[in-house]
Amino acid sequence: MKLKLFLCILSIFCFSTSLFAKVSDTEQAMSDTKKADESPQIRYAHPHNSGGYKTDVKLLDRRNTFVNNRFSAKDFTLWLALYQQAAALDFYQELITKKQIQPDGEVLISEVTFGNITKEQGDLVELEDIYPFIISQYTPNKLLSELEKNEILNSSGYIVFPKDFKIDPDQMDFSFLLPKLQNLAFQLQDSRLRTDLLNELISYMMTQCTVVVVTQEEVTRYESRNSDFFASIFESVAGNAIGSVIHPDRIKEVKQKVNWTPNVNIFEYYPMFSIGFNQYPFARNAYGLLILNGKQNYPDVSLLYSRKLGDSYFSLDWHDRRLYAGSFMAKVGTFWEYGARADLLQDSTDTIGLYSGYVGNGTVSNAFIGQWLFGLTYNKSTKLDSLGLNWGAGFEWFFMPHFSLGVDGIGFVQPNWISRQNEWELSIWKCNLSFYADRYTFKSGYQWQKAGNDKQIMNQWFLSIGTSF
Repeated sequence: MKLKLFLCILSIFCFSTSLFAKVSDTEQAMSDTKKADESPQIRYAHPHNSGGYKTDVKLLDRRNTFVNNRFSAKDFTLWLALYQQAAALDFYQELITKKQIQPDGEVLISEVTFGNITKEQGDLVELEDIYPFIISQYTPNKLLSELEKNEILNSSGYIVFPKDFKIDPDQMDFSFLLPKLQNLAFQLQDSRLRTDLLNELISYMMTQCTVVVVTQEEVTRYESRNSDFFASIFESVAGNAIGSVIHPDRIKEVKQKVNWTPNVNIFEYYPMFSIGFNQYPFARNAYGLLILNGKQNYPDVSLLYSRKLGDSYFSLDWHDRRLYAGSFMAKVGTFWEYGARADLLQDSTDTIGLYSGYVGNGTVSNAFIGQWLFGLTYNKSTKLDSLGLNWGAGFEWFFMPHFSLGVDGIGFVQPNWISRQNEWELSIWKCNLSFYADRYTFKSGYQWQKAGNDKQIMNQWFLSIGTSF
């Protein structure tokens, strides 16, 4: 009887849908015919804006359950990465305490050796040198072996619980592991940081033994979008009758793993460390311009000269970059800068002098420097004697030790504030290859000079020399 009733409702639902579709098709076709006479656009007739099934999910319950997780060496890689960071900084601080290196990493004794790395007096010890040594000392397999040795895990990888231990999934407490974890051969000079990291290991192991079971109810209903009131009611009734068979309401459980998030910020335990500039790029056999505990400002001066067919261009630039934010672990920093420059362009008819002051902002790492600047320029020539503006941007890529590729540009404009137009414009763009030898920088490249939008003034090769101090 129920089957017959279901088939009857299904046939009526299909017939009504078809009927409404035909009526809608006819009306839409008539409408499209009229519109086709009015517009050349191609239009498509849609039978009707049909409805569909919508499922709502309601949360009924959420509870924690205990799972006796079997641990392997690879399960500890997340916590181990955190410990290795701390161990690298701890080792660096130990070298400073023993007076083997200065705070910026410069070796004070005849040589320092760790792993297969040897640094001689005057060289820099950097975190990039220490990391491979630390990673080789504290491996996942060594940690697993230590956990089994101290009876924290058994030989099968399961946690060794006390005989009288009772597990409360909602308030799990594995603090009984801490006394045994203190015996691990994973030492740090800072005992407080070591204890906090061991507590993080306990927290990590608890999350791996916790599964969240979510109980949810899924309710599916048919929603009609038919514009006809009675047709919409009929479709909803028929659709829900069919949906109760093909999409019945159901309650199901979903299991979710708990993600571990460390609460320890290692950098807070080493406030004496900061990012800074090296004396100059690649100084003391460093990897680039940034080092640990380096200087906070980086002034330099450069001189550029080029000449072609009697036309010459001369530029003298001084600027000072000052770090105000950065990460010594990522070796990246943000700086602001201020500077002054003088540009002279000379041909057989005139000499243009551009005397500028500017400020700017940028980002620096051991791989690149990117910056922008803006300032005021005093323009002096036979036709100009006024104050204008300057702007600039540049990017430099350190693609190998002692070498970099760069592109930069600077523009000068003389605005007419009344007409809101520029009376005079000049832009200079350069591409160059730089070589760093000691504190001196030698550059060679090509430059493009253009006045206004069209006029090319002087395109030629140039040479530049600079120094930092």
